[in-house]
Amino acid sequence: MNTSFKISRASFASIGVGIALVLSLSACPPVAPVVKELQNIIEDTTLTAGTYVARQSISVRNGAKLTILPGVTIIFEQGYSMSVEGPAKLYAVGTEANPIVLAGDEMMRGFWGGLRFNNTNSTENRLEYVIVEYGGGYYNANLYLTGTSSNPTRAVINHCTFRQSETYGLATAGSVTIGDFTDNVLTSNTLGAASLDANHVGFLEDTSTFTGNDVDIVDVRAGNVTADTAWSGIDAPYAIDTGVSVLAALDIEPGAVLAFAAGHAMSVEPGGRLAAIGTAEEPILFTGAEATRGYWGGLRFNNTNSTENRVEYVIFEYGGGYYNANVYLTGSSTNPTRVAINHCVFRHSSKFGLLTNGLVTIDGFADNTLTQNAQGAASINADHLGFLEDSSTFVGNDVDIVNVPSGNVTADAVWAGIDAPYFINTGVSVLAALVIRPGAMLEFNTGYAMSVEPTGSLAAVGTAEAPILFAGGEATPGYWGGLRFNNTNAVANNLVHVTFEYGGGYYNANLYITGSSMNPVRVTVTDCTFAHSAKWGIMVAGSFDVNVDIATTNTFVDNASGAITGV
Repeated sequence: MNTSFKISRASFASIGVGIALVLSLSACPPVAPVVKELQNIIEDTTLTAGTYVARQSISVRNGAKLTILPGVTIIFEQGYSMSVEGPAKLYAVGTEANPIVLAGDEMMRGFWGGLRFNNTNSTENRLEYVIVEYGGGYYNANLYLTGTSSNPTRAVINHCTFRQSETYGLATAGSVTIGDFTDNVLTSNTLGAASLDANHVGFLEDTSTFTGNDVDIVDVRAGNVTADTAWSGIDAPYAIDTGVSVLAALDIEPGAVLAFAAGHAMSVEPGGRLAAIGTAEEPILFTGAEATRGYWGGLRFNNTNSTENRVEYVIFEYGGGYYNANVYLTGSSTNPTRVAINHCVFRHSSKFGLLTNGLVTIDGFADNTLTQNAQGAASINADHLGFLEDSSTFVGNDVDIVNVPSGNVTADAVWAGIDAPYFINTGVSVLAALVIRPGAMLEFNTGYAMSVEPTGSLAAVGTAEAPILFAGGEATPGYWGGLRFNNTNAVANNLVHVTFEYGGGYYNANLYITGSSMNPVRVTVTDCTFAHSAKWGIMVAGSFDVNVDIATTNTFVDNASGAITGV
Protein backbone atom coordinates (compact mmCIF):
# COMPACT_ATOMS: atom_id res chain seq x y z
CA MET A 1 0.00 0.00 0.00
CA ASN A 2 1.22 3.51 -0.82
CA THR A 3 2.86 4.92 2.30
CA SER A 4 1.69 8.44 1.45
CA PHE A 5 -1.75 7.77 2.86
CA LYS A 6 -2.62 6.48 6.32
CA ILE A 7 -5.59 4.54 7.63
CA SER A 8 -5.35 3.76 11.32
CA ARG A 9 -6.23 0.34 12.65
CA ALA A 10 -8.40 2.05 15.26
CA SER A 11 -10.53 3.63 12.53
CA PHE A 12 -11.02 0.34 10.77
CA ALA A 13 -11.97 -1.33 14.03
CA SER A 14 -14.53 1.38 14.75
CA ILE A 15 -16.32 0.83 11.44
CA GLY A 16 -16.23 -2.92 11.52
CA VAL A 17 -13.69 -3.30 8.74
CA GLY A 18 -10.41 -4.21 10.45
CA ILE A 19 -7.21 -5.34 8.82
CA ALA A 20 -6.97 -9.09 8.47
CA LEU A 21 -3.64 -10.43 9.64
CA VAL A 22 -2.93 -13.72 7.94
CA LEU A 23 0.11 -15.36 9.47
CA SER A 24 1.36 -18.84 8.71
CA LEU A 25 4.07 -21.02 10.11
CA SER A 26 6.25 -19.85 7.23
CA ALA A 27 5.94 -16.24 8.53
CA CYS A 28 4.19 -14.80 5.45
CA PRO A 29 3.65 -10.97 5.64
CA PRO A 30 0.17 -9.52 6.57
CA VAL A 31 -2.42 -9.19 3.81
CA ALA A 32 -3.57 -5.52 3.60
CA PRO A 33 -7.13 -4.64 2.58
CA VAL A 34 -7.78 -3.35 -0.91
CA VAL A 35 -8.36 0.41 -0.73
CA LYS A 36 -9.42 2.61 -3.62
CA GLU A 37 -8.89 6.35 -3.84
CA LEU A 38 -12.08 8.36 -4.32
CA GLN A 39 -12.18 11.26 -6.80
CA ASN A 40 -14.79 13.88 -7.65
CA ILE A 41 -17.95 12.43 -9.19
CA ILE A 42 -18.87 14.16 -12.46
CA GLU A 43 -20.70 11.28 -14.18
CA ASP A 44 -22.99 8.50 -12.97
CA THR A 45 -20.90 6.29 -10.70
CA THR A 46 -21.52 3.20 -8.58
CA LEU A 47 -19.33 2.28 -5.63
CA THR A 48 -19.35 -1.45 -4.94
CA ALA A 49 -18.56 -3.04 -1.59
CA GLY A 50 -15.11 -2.18 -0.34
CA THR A 51 -13.06 0.56 1.25
CA TYR A 52 -12.42 3.95 -0.35
CA VAL A 53 -10.27 6.81 0.83
CA ALA A 54 -10.90 10.51 0.22
CA ARG A 55 -7.65 12.47 0.18
CA GLN A 56 -9.50 15.57 -1.05
CA SER A 57 -12.94 17.07 -0.61
CA ILE A 58 -15.29 15.12 -2.85
CA SER A 59 -17.85 16.93 -5.01
CA VAL A 60 -20.75 15.12 -6.68
CA ARG A 61 -21.79 17.53 -9.42
CA ASN A 62 -22.72 18.07 -13.09
CA GLY A 63 -26.01 16.23 -12.57
CA ALA A 64 -24.18 12.97 -11.83
CA LYS A 65 -25.76 10.25 -9.70
CA LEU A 66 -23.54 8.57 -7.13
CA THR A 67 -24.85 5.16 -6.09
CA ILE A 68 -23.23 3.59 -3.02
CA LEU A 69 -23.94 -0.10 -2.50
CA PRO A 70 -24.07 -2.03 0.78
CA GLY A 71 -20.72 -2.71 2.41
CA VAL A 72 -18.99 0.45 1.17
CA THR A 73 -16.73 2.32 3.60
CA ILE A 74 -15.39 5.77 2.73
CA ILE A 75 -12.54 7.04 4.89
CA PHE A 76 -11.89 10.81 4.85
CA GLU A 77 -8.51 12.28 5.60
CA GLN A 78 -8.41 15.25 7.96
CA GLY A 79 -10.46 18.31 7.01
CA TYR A 80 -11.99 16.87 3.84
CA SER A 81 -15.70 16.50 3.15
CA MET A 82 -18.27 15.42 0.57
CA SER A 83 -20.88 17.66 -1.06
CA VAL A 84 -23.72 16.69 -3.38
CA GLU A 85 -24.39 19.73 -5.55
CA GLY A 86 -27.66 20.35 -7.40
CA PRO A 87 -28.71 18.81 -9.74
CA ALA A 88 -26.49 15.87 -8.75
CA LYS A 89 -27.85 13.12 -6.53
CA LEU A 90 -26.71 10.58 -3.96
CA TYR A 91 -28.35 7.18 -3.55
CA ALA A 92 -26.66 5.41 -0.61
CA VAL A 93 -28.71 2.41 0.49
CA GLY A 94 -27.06 -0.20 2.66
CA THR A 95 -28.60 -3.00 4.67
CA GLU A 96 -28.74 -3.75 8.36
CA ALA A 97 -26.12 -6.48 7.89
CA ASN A 98 -23.99 -4.45 5.47
CA PRO A 99 -24.28 -0.75 6.25
CA ILE A 100 -22.52 2.01 4.39
CA VAL A 101 -19.94 3.89 6.49
CA LEU A 102 -18.57 7.43 6.11
CA ALA A 103 -15.89 8.11 8.70
CA GLY A 104 -12.72 9.95 9.50
CA ASP A 105 -9.34 8.34 9.17
CA GLU A 106 -8.96 8.86 12.90
CA MET A 107 -11.50 8.32 15.65
CA MET A 108 -11.62 12.01 16.53
CA ARG A 109 -14.70 14.17 16.51
CA GLY A 110 -14.54 16.72 13.70
CA PHE A 111 -11.68 14.94 11.98
CA TRP A 112 -13.44 15.35 8.63
CA GLY A 113 -15.87 17.98 7.40
CA GLY A 114 -19.07 15.99 6.95
CA LEU A 115 -21.54 15.19 4.17
CA ARG A 116 -23.57 17.98 2.58
CA PHE A 117 -26.61 17.99 0.30
CA ASN A 118 -26.55 21.44 -1.32
CA ASN A 119 -29.41 22.70 -3.53
CA THR A 120 -30.16 19.18 -4.78
CA ASN A 121 -33.88 18.47 -5.17
CA SER A 122 -33.80 14.98 -6.62
CA THR A 123 -36.26 12.38 -5.33
CA GLU A 124 -33.39 9.88 -5.69
CA ASN A 125 -31.44 11.41 -2.80
CA ARG A 126 -31.66 8.66 -0.23
CA LEU A 127 -29.65 7.50 2.79
CA GLU A 128 -30.57 4.16 4.36
CA TYR A 129 -28.50 2.07 6.73
CA VAL A 130 -25.67 4.61 6.56
CA ILE A 131 -23.30 5.33 9.46
CA VAL A 132 -21.76 8.81 9.44
CA GLU A 133 -19.21 9.44 12.20
CA TYR A 134 -16.35 11.67 13.33
CA GLY A 135 -17.42 14.56 11.09
CA GLY A 136 -18.73 18.04 11.76
CA GLY A 137 -15.37 19.70 11.24
CA TYR A 138 -16.64 21.93 8.45
CA TYR A 139 -20.39 21.61 7.83
CA ASN A 140 -21.48 21.96 11.48
CA ALA A 141 -22.79 18.39 11.44
CA ASN A 142 -22.08 14.90 10.18
CA LEU A 143 -24.90 15.53 7.69
CA TYR A 144 -25.83 19.03 6.54
CA LEU A 145 -28.84 19.75 4.31
CA THR A 146 -29.18 23.20 2.79
CA GLY A 147 -31.13 24.74 -0.04
CA THR A 148 -32.58 27.96 -1.39
CA SER A 149 -36.12 28.79 -2.44
CA SER A 150 -35.10 28.50 -6.09
CA ASN A 151 -32.88 25.43 -5.49
CA PRO A 152 -34.31 23.46 -2.55
CA THR A 153 -32.80 20.27 -1.20
CA ARG A 154 -34.69 17.00 -0.80
CA ALA A 155 -33.63 13.72 0.81
CA VAL A 156 -34.97 10.58 2.47
CA ILE A 157 -33.11 9.41 5.60
CA ASN A 158 -33.96 6.08 7.23
CA HIS A 159 -32.18 3.61 9.54
CA CYS A 160 -29.07 5.79 9.70
CA THR A 161 -26.65 6.56 12.52
CA PHE A 162 -25.06 9.98 13.03
CA ARG A 163 -22.49 9.91 15.81
CA GLN A 164 -19.28 11.35 17.18
CA SER A 165 -19.67 14.73 15.45
CA GLU A 166 -17.73 17.67 16.78
CA THR A 167 -20.96 19.66 16.43
CA TYR A 168 -24.34 18.07 15.61
CA GLY A 169 -25.33 14.78 14.08
CA LEU A 170 -27.66 16.51 11.59
CA ALA A 171 -28.13 20.16 10.59
CA THR A 172 -30.46 21.90 8.14
CA ALA A 173 -30.81 25.43 6.77
CA GLY A 174 -32.81 27.21 4.12
CA SER A 175 -35.32 25.38 1.92
CA VAL A 176 -35.18 21.67 2.74
CA THR A 177 -37.55 18.71 2.56
CA ILE A 178 -36.86 15.43 4.33
CA GLY A 179 -39.26 12.96 2.74
CA ASP A 180 -38.95 10.40 5.54
CA PHE A 181 -36.93 10.16 8.77
CA THR A 182 -37.52 6.74 10.28
CA ASP A 183 -35.51 4.72 12.81
CA ASN A 184 -32.43 6.91 12.85
CA VAL A 185 -29.97 7.23 15.75
CA LEU A 186 -28.30 10.57 16.55
CA THR A 187 -25.95 9.99 19.46
CA SER A 188 -22.53 10.81 20.96
CA ASN A 189 -22.40 14.24 19.30
CA THR A 190 -20.83 17.23 21.03
CA LEU A 191 -23.44 20.03 20.72
CA GLY A 192 -26.57 17.93 20.39
CA ALA A 193 -28.44 15.49 18.20
CA ALA A 194 -29.47 18.00 15.52
CA SER A 195 -29.72 21.69 14.65
CA LEU A 196 -32.73 22.60 12.51
CA ASP A 197 -34.73 25.54 11.26
CA ALA A 198 -38.17 25.71 12.87
CA ASN A 199 -39.79 24.85 9.56
CA HIS A 200 -37.85 21.57 9.43
CA VAL A 201 -38.64 20.22 12.90
CA GLY A 202 -41.76 18.51 11.56
CA PHE A 203 -39.64 16.16 9.46
CA LEU A 204 -38.35 14.38 12.58
CA GLU A 205 -40.16 11.25 13.73
CA ASP A 206 -40.43 9.67 17.15
CA THR A 207 -39.24 6.34 15.74
CA SER A 208 -35.75 7.88 15.80
CA THR A 209 -33.65 8.43 18.91
CA PHE A 210 -31.86 11.66 19.85
CA THR A 211 -30.20 10.80 23.17
CA GLY A 212 -26.74 9.86 24.38
CA ASN A 213 -25.15 13.11 23.15
CA ASP A 214 -23.02 15.42 25.25
CA VAL A 215 -26.10 17.67 25.25
CA ASP A 216 -29.38 15.90 24.50
CA ILE A 217 -31.23 18.53 22.46
CA VAL A 218 -32.55 19.23 19.02
CA ASP A 219 -31.49 22.83 18.54
CA VAL A 220 -34.09 25.05 16.79
CA ARG A 221 -31.99 28.03 15.89
CA ALA A 222 -33.98 30.05 13.34
CA GLY A 223 -37.13 30.31 11.26
CA ASN A 224 -40.90 30.22 11.63
CA VAL A 225 -43.58 27.63 10.99
CA THR A 226 -44.79 28.55 7.51
CA ALA A 227 -46.22 25.20 6.36
CA ASP A 228 -48.64 22.79 8.06
CA THR A 229 -46.62 20.40 10.19
CA ALA A 230 -46.47 18.24 13.32
CA TRP A 231 -43.73 18.20 15.95
CA SER A 232 -43.29 14.68 17.30
CA GLY A 233 -42.82 13.76 20.93
CA ILE A 234 -39.20 12.75 20.43
CA ASP A 235 -36.93 11.63 23.28
CA ALA A 236 -34.98 14.91 23.57
CA PRO A 237 -36.10 18.53 24.04
CA TYR A 238 -36.50 20.98 21.21
CA ALA A 239 -34.14 23.75 22.36
CA ILE A 240 -35.75 26.90 20.94
CA ASP A 241 -33.00 29.45 20.32
CA THR A 242 -35.15 31.87 18.34
CA GLY A 243 -38.51 33.59 18.43
CA VAL A 244 -40.96 31.35 16.55
CA SER A 245 -44.05 32.65 14.74
CA VAL A 246 -46.64 30.02 13.88
CA LEU A 247 -48.09 31.07 10.52
CA ALA A 248 -49.63 27.73 9.52
CA ALA A 249 -51.17 24.70 11.28
CA LEU A 250 -48.85 23.29 13.95
CA ASP A 251 -49.64 20.11 15.86
CA ILE A 252 -47.47 19.25 18.86
CA GLU A 253 -47.72 15.60 19.84
CA PRO A 254 -47.72 13.92 23.29
CA GLY A 255 -44.39 13.89 25.11
CA ALA A 256 -42.83 16.78 23.20
CA VAL A 257 -40.63 19.14 25.24
CA LEU A 258 -40.00 22.71 24.07
CA ALA A 259 -37.23 24.41 26.07
CA PHE A 260 -36.80 28.10 25.23
CA ALA A 261 -33.59 30.10 25.47
CA ALA A 262 -33.56 33.31 27.48
CA GLY A 263 -36.04 35.89 26.22
CA HIS A 264 -37.43 33.86 23.33
CA ALA A 265 -41.10 33.07 22.82
CA MET A 266 -43.65 31.51 20.46
CA SER A 267 -46.56 33.39 18.91
CA VAL A 268 -49.49 31.89 17.00
CA GLU A 269 -50.33 34.53 14.42
CA PRO A 270 -53.30 35.21 12.09
CA GLY A 271 -53.42 32.39 9.57
CA GLY A 272 -51.75 30.05 12.04
CA ARG A 273 -53.15 27.69 14.61
CA LEU A 274 -51.75 25.50 17.36
CA ALA A 275 -53.05 22.15 18.60
CA ALA A 276 -50.80 21.00 21.45
CA ILE A 277 -52.59 17.91 22.71
CA GLY A 278 -50.79 15.70 25.18
CA THR A 279 -52.13 12.99 27.46
CA ALA A 280 -52.17 12.50 31.22
CA GLU A 281 -49.33 9.96 30.81
CA GLU A 282 -47.40 12.00 28.23
CA PRO A 283 -47.99 15.72 28.74
CA ILE A 284 -46.39 18.31 26.49
CA LEU A 285 -43.94 20.70 28.19
CA PHE A 286 -43.25 24.37 27.37
CA THR A 287 -40.39 25.44 29.63
CA GLY A 288 -37.30 27.57 29.94
CA ALA A 289 -33.82 26.24 29.24
CA GLU A 290 -33.20 27.21 32.86
CA ALA A 291 -35.59 26.72 35.76
CA THR A 292 -35.89 30.46 36.45
CA ARG A 293 -39.13 32.41 36.53
CA GLY A 294 -39.42 34.62 33.46
CA TYR A 295 -36.55 32.89 31.67
CA TRP A 296 -38.51 32.69 28.41
CA GLY A 297 -41.14 34.99 26.97
CA GLY A 298 -44.22 32.78 26.95
CA LEU A 299 -46.70 31.45 24.39
CA ARG A 300 -49.01 33.95 22.69
CA PHE A 301 -52.20 33.39 20.69
CA ASN A 302 -52.42 36.61 18.67
CA ASN A 303 -55.51 37.36 16.55
CA THR A 304 -55.98 33.69 15.64
CA ASN A 305 -59.63 32.60 15.54
CA SER A 306 -59.29 28.95 14.55
CA THR A 307 -61.55 26.47 16.32
CA GLU A 308 -58.59 24.08 16.14
CA ASN A 309 -56.53 26.12 18.62
CA ARG A 310 -56.33 23.72 21.56
CA VAL A 311 -53.95 23.06 24.43
CA GLU A 312 -54.64 19.95 26.49
CA TYR A 313 -52.42 18.21 29.00
CA VAL A 314 -49.71 20.84 28.55
CA ILE A 315 -47.38 22.13 31.27
CA PHE A 316 -46.29 25.76 30.91
CA GLU A 317 -43.52 26.90 33.24
CA TYR A 318 -40.79 29.53 33.80
CA GLY A 319 -42.27 31.99 31.28
CA GLY A 320 -43.68 35.48 31.57
CA GLY A 321 -40.46 37.22 30.59
CA TYR A 322 -42.04 38.99 27.60
CA TYR A 323 -45.79 38.38 27.45
CA ASN A 324 -46.32 38.86 31.23
CA ALA A 325 -47.64 35.32 31.52
CA ASN A 326 -46.83 31.77 30.55
CA VAL A 327 -49.72 32.00 28.07
CA TYR A 328 -51.08 35.26 26.65
CA LEU A 329 -54.34 35.47 24.67
CA THR A 330 -55.04 38.64 22.71
CA GLY A 331 -57.36 39.57 19.89
CA SER A 332 -59.01 42.50 18.17
CA SER A 333 -62.57 43.10 16.97
CA THR A 334 -61.48 42.32 13.41
CA ASN A 335 -59.18 39.44 14.42
CA PRO A 336 -60.46 37.83 17.62
CA THR A 337 -58.61 34.96 19.28
CA ARG A 338 -60.17 31.60 20.14
CA VAL A 339 -58.63 28.68 22.03
CA ALA A 340 -59.66 25.75 24.24
CA ILE A 341 -57.54 25.12 27.36
CA ASN A 342 -58.09 21.94 29.36
CA HIS A 343 -56.07 19.80 31.79
CA CYS A 344 -53.10 22.18 31.69
CA VAL A 345 -50.63 23.44 34.31
CA PHE A 346 -49.42 27.06 34.43
CA ARG A 347 -46.61 27.48 36.96
CA HIS A 348 -43.45 29.39 37.87
CA SER A 349 -44.24 32.46 35.77
CA SER A 350 -42.46 35.68 36.72
CA LYS A 351 -45.88 37.35 36.46
CA PHE A 352 -49.13 35.45 35.78
CA GLY A 353 -49.89 31.94 34.66
CA LEU A 354 -52.44 33.13 32.08
CA LEU A 355 -53.27 36.59 30.70
CA THR A 356 -55.99 37.80 28.34
CA ASN A 357 -56.57 41.06 26.52
CA GLY A 358 -58.88 42.37 23.80
CA LEU A 359 -61.44 40.15 22.10
CA VAL A 360 -60.90 36.56 23.22
CA THR A 361 -63.00 33.41 23.43
CA ILE A 362 -61.92 30.45 25.56
CA ASP A 363 -63.93 27.45 24.35
CA GLY A 364 -63.22 25.36 27.44
CA PHE A 365 -61.24 25.79 30.65
CA ALA A 366 -61.60 22.55 32.61
CA ASP A 367 -59.28 20.96 35.17
CA ASN A 368 -56.42 23.42 34.86
CA THR A 369 -53.91 24.25 37.60
CA LEU A 370 -52.47 27.77 37.91
CA THR A 371 -49.93 27.76 40.73
CA GLN A 372 -46.53 29.05 41.92
CA ASN A 373 -46.76 32.21 39.81
CA ALA A 374 -45.26 35.46 41.11
CA GLN A 375 -48.11 37.96 40.64
CA GLY A 376 -51.10 35.66 40.67
CA ALA A 377 -52.82 32.79 38.95
CA ALA A 378 -54.13 34.85 36.03
CA SER A 379 -54.86 38.34 34.75
CA ILE A 380 -58.19 38.25 32.94
CA ASN A 381 -60.30 41.05 31.50
CA ALA A 382 -63.75 41.35 33.09
CA ASP A 383 -65.41 40.21 29.86
CA HIS A 384 -63.39 36.96 29.93
CA LEU A 385 -63.98 35.85 33.53
CA GLY A 386 -66.98 33.80 32.49
CA PHE A 387 -64.67 31.41 30.64
CA LEU A 388 -63.07 30.23 33.88
CA GLU A 389 -64.43 27.06 35.48
CA ASP A 390 -64.46 25.93 39.10
CA SER A 391 -62.99 22.55 38.08
CA SER A 392 -59.69 24.44 37.79
CA THR A 393 -57.55 25.56 40.72
CA PHE A 394 -55.95 28.98 41.19
CA VAL A 395 -54.09 28.69 44.51
CA GLY A 396 -50.51 28.14 45.64
CA ASN A 397 -49.23 31.33 43.96
CA ASP A 398 -47.19 34.05 45.64
CA VAL A 399 -50.46 36.02 45.53
CA ASP A 400 -53.61 33.93 45.19
CA ILE A 401 -55.74 36.11 42.93
CA VAL A 402 -57.24 36.28 39.49
CA ASN A 403 -56.40 39.86 38.59
CA VAL A 404 -59.07 41.80 36.66
CA PRO A 405 -57.20 44.78 35.17
CA SER A 406 -59.85 46.19 32.82
CA GLY A 407 -63.04 45.62 30.92
CA ASN A 408 -66.78 45.49 31.42
CA VAL A 409 -69.35 42.69 31.22
CA THR A 410 -70.66 43.17 27.68
CA ALA A 411 -71.95 39.64 27.02
CA ASP A 412 -74.02 37.30 29.18
CA ALA A 413 -71.65 35.50 31.54
CA VAL A 414 -71.36 33.30 34.61
CA TRP A 415 -68.57 33.89 37.10
CA ALA A 416 -67.73 30.61 38.81
CA GLY A 417 -67.02 30.18 42.49
CA ILE A 418 -63.33 29.48 41.96
CA ASP A 419 -60.90 28.93 44.84
CA ALA A 420 -59.19 32.34 44.63
CA PRO A 421 -60.59 35.89 44.67
CA TYR A 422 -61.33 37.88 41.56
CA PHE A 423 -59.19 40.93 42.33
CA ILE A 424 -60.99 43.84 40.65
CA ASN A 425 -58.41 46.40 39.55
CA THR A 426 -60.83 48.48 37.49
CA GLY A 427 -64.31 49.94 37.55
CA VAL A 428 -66.68 47.31 36.12
CA SER A 429 -69.95 48.13 34.35
CA VAL A 430 -72.37 45.23 33.96
CA LEU A 431 -74.04 45.77 30.59
CA ALA A 432 -75.40 42.23 30.07
CA ALA A 433 -76.72 39.40 32.23
CA LEU A 434 -74.16 38.42 34.87
CA VAL A 435 -74.60 35.41 37.17
CA ILE A 436 -72.21 34.96 40.10
CA ARG A 437 -72.05 31.43 41.51
CA PRO A 438 -71.85 30.37 45.18
CA GLY A 439 -68.41 30.72 46.74
CA ALA A 440 -67.19 33.44 44.41
CA MET A 441 -65.05 36.14 46.02
CA LEU A 442 -64.76 39.64 44.54
CA GLU A 443 -62.06 41.78 46.14
CA PHE A 444 -61.83 45.38 44.90
CA ASN A 445 -58.72 47.47 44.80
CA THR A 446 -58.91 50.90 46.37
CA GLY A 447 -61.53 53.22 44.93
CA TYR A 448 -63.02 50.79 42.40
CA ALA A 449 -66.66 49.74 42.20
CA MET A 450 -69.18 47.74 40.17
CA SER A 451 -72.31 49.18 38.57
CA VAL A 452 -75.19 47.22 37.03
CA GLU A 453 -76.45 49.41 34.20
CA PRO A 454 -79.87 49.62 32.45
CA THR A 455 -79.04 46.90 29.89
CA GLY A 456 -77.50 44.62 32.50
CA SER A 457 -78.61 42.41 35.34
CA LEU A 458 -76.91 40.73 38.28
CA ALA A 459 -77.95 37.50 39.98
CA ALA A 460 -75.52 36.79 42.82
CA VAL A 461 -77.09 33.86 44.63
CA GLY A 462 -74.92 32.14 47.19
CA THR A 463 -75.79 29.62 49.85
CA ALA A 464 -75.40 29.57 53.61
CA GLU A 465 -72.50 27.12 53.15
CA ALA A 466 -70.96 28.97 50.19
CA PRO A 467 -71.80 32.68 50.38
CA ILE A 468 -70.60 35.16 47.79
CA LEU A 469 -68.20 37.90 48.92
CA PHE A 470 -67.90 41.54 47.78
CA ALA A 471 -65.04 43.08 49.77
CA GLY A 472 -62.17 45.50 49.73
CA GLY A 473 -58.66 44.30 49.04
CA GLU A 474 -57.85 45.63 52.50
CA ALA A 475 -59.97 45.47 55.63
CA THR A 476 -60.53 49.23 55.74
CA PRO A 477 -64.00 50.87 55.67
CA GLY A 478 -64.50 52.68 52.39
CA TYR A 479 -61.59 50.89 50.69
CA TRP A 480 -63.74 50.14 47.62
CA GLY A 481 -66.59 52.07 46.07
CA GLY A 482 -69.49 49.64 46.51
CA LEU A 483 -72.02 47.86 44.27
CA ARG A 484 -74.62 49.92 42.43
CA PHE A 485 -77.85 48.89 40.68
CA ASN A 486 -78.44 51.84 38.34
CA ASN A 487 -81.74 52.14 36.43
CA THR A 488 -81.87 48.38 35.79
CA ASN A 489 -85.36 46.89 35.96
CA ALA A 490 -84.48 43.24 35.23
CA VAL A 491 -86.37 40.63 37.24
CA ALA A 492 -83.09 38.66 37.36
CA ASN A 493 -81.57 41.21 39.77
CA ASN A 494 -81.26 39.15 42.93
CA LEU A 495 -78.83 39.05 45.86
CA VAL A 496 -78.97 36.07 48.23
CA HIS A 497 -76.35 35.02 50.80
CA VAL A 498 -73.90 37.72 49.76
CA THR A 499 -71.51 39.41 52.19
CA PHE A 500 -70.60 43.06 51.47
CA GLU A 501 -67.85 44.66 53.52
CA TYR A 502 -65.41 47.59 53.56
CA GLY A 503 -67.22 49.52 50.81
CA GLY A 504 -68.93 52.88 50.72
CA GLY A 505 -65.93 54.73 49.38
CA TYR A 506 -67.78 56.04 46.29
CA TYR A 507 -71.47 55.15 46.40
CA ASN A 508 -71.89 56.07 50.10
CA ALA A 509 -72.89 52.50 50.89
CA ASN A 510 -71.83 48.90 50.39
CA LEU A 511 -74.94 48.59 48.17
CA TYR A 512 -76.49 51.54 46.35
CA ILE A 513 -79.85 51.04 44.60
CA THR A 514 -81.03 53.94 42.43
CA GLY A 515 -83.55 54.48 39.65
CA SER A 516 -85.45 57.20 37.84
CA SER A 517 -89.09 57.54 36.84
CA MET A 518 -88.08 56.69 33.27
CA ASN A 519 -85.82 53.82 34.38
CA PRO A 520 -86.93 52.48 37.74
CA VAL A 521 -84.66 49.99 39.44
CA ARG A 522 -85.74 46.52 40.59
CA VAL A 523 -83.74 44.21 42.89
CA THR A 524 -84.38 41.63 45.61
CA VAL A 525 -81.94 41.43 48.53
CA THR A 526 -82.29 38.63 51.12
CA ASP A 527 -80.08 36.85 53.66
CA CYS A 528 -77.15 39.15 52.94
CA THR A 529 -74.65 40.76 55.31
CA PHE A 530 -73.54 44.40 55.07
CA ALA A 531 -70.55 45.23 57.24
CA HIS A 532 -67.84 47.83 57.82
CA SER A 533 -69.06 50.41 55.31
CA ALA A 534 -67.55 53.87 55.51
CA LYS A 535 -71.15 55.15 55.35
CA TRP A 536 -74.36 53.10 54.97
CA GLY A 537 -74.88 49.39 54.62
CA ILE A 538 -77.58 49.97 51.95
CA MET A 539 -78.68 53.21 50.30
CA VAL A 540 -81.86 53.34 48.20
CA ALA A 541 -82.82 56.39 46.11
CA GLY A 542 -85.15 57.53 43.33
CA SER A 543 -87.73 55.22 41.77
CA PHE A 544 -87.22 51.66 42.98
CA ASP A 545 -88.84 48.26 43.54
CA VAL A 546 -87.19 46.29 46.34
CA ASN A 547 -88.46 43.54 48.65
CA VAL A 548 -90.44 45.00 51.53
CA ASP A 549 -88.39 43.14 54.14
CA ILE A 550 -85.05 44.41 52.85
CA ALA A 551 -84.32 46.10 56.18
CA THR A 552 -85.13 43.05 58.28
CA THR A 553 -84.11 39.96 56.27
CA ASN A 554 -80.52 41.12 56.00
CA THR A 555 -77.78 41.59 58.61
CA PHE A 556 -76.01 44.92 59.23
CA VAL A 557 -72.77 45.17 61.18
CA ASP A 558 -70.54 48.18 61.97
CA ASN A 559 -71.60 50.56 59.18
CA ALA A 560 -70.50 54.10 59.98
CA SER A 561 -73.70 55.95 58.98
CA GLY A 562 -76.13 53.15 59.79
CA ALA A 563 -77.78 50.06 58.37
CA ILE A 564 -80.06 51.35 55.58
CA THR A 565 -81.39 54.64 54.26
CA GLY A 566 -84.00 55.66 51.70
CA VAL A 567 -86.70 53.08 52.49
